[in-house]
Amino acid sequence: GKTTPPNALIKPYGLALHDGKIFVCDTMANAVEVFDLAKKRSHYFAPRGESRLQTPINISIDADGTRYVADTGRSQVLIYGKDESFVGSIGTKDEMRPCDVAITADRLYIADLKGHSVRVYGKADRKFLFSIPRDPAAPEAKLFSPTNLALDKQGRLLVSDTGASAVQIYDLEGKHLRTIGQQGVGP
Repeated sequence: GKTTPPNALIKPYGLALHDGKIFVCDTMANAVEVFDLAKKRSHYFAPRGESRLQTPINISIDADGTRYVADTGRSQVLIYGKDESFVGSIGTKDEMRPCDVAITADRLYIADLKGHSVRVYGKADRKFLFSIPRDPAAPEAKLFSPTNLALDKQGRLLVSDTGASAVQIYDLEGKHLRTIGQQGVGP
């Protein structure tokens, strides 16, 4: 086959925009490709050692430039500073299977495919606070395969639940507000 040109995306998945740059998770390259639109350049962010990426699937970037990378291969969310320095991680081996991160002023919301939930952590101390749904026995609030997260202007958490073929909407304390969509009757 053909050789892959340098900095070519191999298997892109999640992305984020920040400060005139596009950050794209490349699950096959085990890296995040950074496209600087102003400078018309790109580079792979592929740290080594304890901070290396294994299967980065999604990235979220805080207002200050802190990067949160959901890495399903490592079962962790890896945290990097604006300068690409390693800050730390959330999660331990086999604790969760993170797919996405949503950021508020004081919390991190992590879609956990393994736990069928959204895990909520304090942003400053990275301590676990609670899981969404708060009442997993409530059938309307149940999550099957939470994969992607978004926060809306009304302060609600939207969870793309691919296992339920729906979007679940919660307040930031985990109270279920509504469901959009449902599983169909055919493929």
